[in-house]
Amino acid sequence: MTELDELSNETIDLLDKHQVLKPLIIKTLVKDKLKNIKRTSKDTQFAKQTIINEAKLSSEANYKDWLEKQIQSENTLLETYSEASRIKKYCLEKYSHLAESRFLKRKDELDQVTYSLLRVKDKYLANELYLRLTNNEASFSDLAKEFSTGPEKSSNGKVGPVPIKSSHPILASRLQNFKIGEINQPLNIEELWIIVRVESFVKAILDEKMQLLMSQEIFSEWLEQATTEKYEKFVSRVKADKKFTGQ
Repeated sequence: MTELDELSNETIDLLDKHQVLKPLIIKTLVKDKLKNIKRTSKDTQFAKQTIINEAKLSSEANYKDWLEKQIQSENTLLETYSEASRIKKYCLEKYSHLAESRFLKRKDELDQVTYSLLRVKDKYLANELYLRLTNNEASFSDLAKEFSTGPEKSSNGKVGPVPIKSSHPILASRLQNFKIGEINQPLNIEELWIIVRVESFVKAILDEKMQLLMSQEIFSEWLEQATTEKYEKFVSRVKADKKFTGQ
């Protein structure tokens, strides 16, 4: 049982009306999972430094003065500011053994690519630009700044590094087969004609950073599901109470 379970139906209903019920459920669930993840001296030091940076404090005296003006105690504040690092520890302790399986399922989505991109609405303009590129008459950067219709116009035509799967499905399927450095013929996607040159591929590997990411994703999915279940339980309880009392 969590702290929220002890609240009355009237309080639960009020929290829901003010759209704070779900955030409170999330905070309560996270707090429960972290109860056995103790704050280390390193966590405390990091949390304190984060406070100092955010509050723009220049000395220990300033830090103490700042603490005196806060409603919460120093310990509570340090617990809050160290939460992110303790969540990482919890995720690794609880889910690291599942990280490899998740990684293998998602590897195609995690592989990243950097490419140069030009997109225009006119087919004939696309063909002209393609010829200028292949004949070395102009650079991707210059043509993108002058002609491209997308956000790459302001990034010298460069896109990435981004997950391959984050691109349009048609482009994503082609990117995996394009050769690095090769300028590809204009490709029609919906109402645009695009020219692409792959600059580099970065294959995802299951290192420590990736293991943490996979563990965090598993935790996030659990938290979302647990929050939904808890929320729906509270809402049903309040509705049943209102029906019983004729409200």
